[in-house]
Amino acid sequence: AGYGTFFGPWYLGLESDYESSGLEVNHGKDKPDAQTLSFAGEHNTGLDLHLGRLLPGGNLIYARLGRVRSSFETYNTLNDYPAGAYNDTDAVWGMRYGVGADVPLNDHVFLRLDYGVTGYDDYDVHFLDELGAVQTAEYSPERSVFRLGLGWRPNPHDIESVNTERQQGFYAALLLGNGALQS
Repeated sequence: AGYGTFFGPWYLGLESDYESSGLEVNHGKDKPDAQTLSFAGEHNTGLDLHLGRLLPGGNLIYARLGRVRSSFETYNTLNDYPAGAYNDTDAVWGMRYGVGADVPLNDHVFLRLDYGVTGYDDYDVHFLDELGAVQTAEYSPERSVFRLGLGWRPNPHDIESVNTERQQGFYAALLLGNGALQS
């Protein structure tokens, strides 16, 4: 959901989003002294600034920049010492940037194409080795997501004349997509 306004053909908007994702990373070896780890991005909340330009025909292209807070379910252990495992949820801040386009389908509905990349702050997890000594692993998550979705604006969108005054105001959208998570 967000709010946007036009200054001639230029667009400025503020958008918030919430996403529940199933992106995850799993790594393990059968060696007794090897690490087994997994981490999954679960809940993401973001706030972005959109700067765009309205093109002929009513298409809006934009760039986004914002902050994201995500929770990662993290597990890290040495295979033979699961009692010393790190198993917790970590909330981490990240910086998101991306590009996108809103394509009008009728007076109120638009198709959104959106690609974003988020680089998260590093975080450490601590687990015990075979001697009970604390070991540390640093996680540096990065996430990229392409989303395709439908949005709705309560104010009608005049595709023929591209009247930007009628497009100002609140809107909401539902997005589906594909992403990658790495550390």
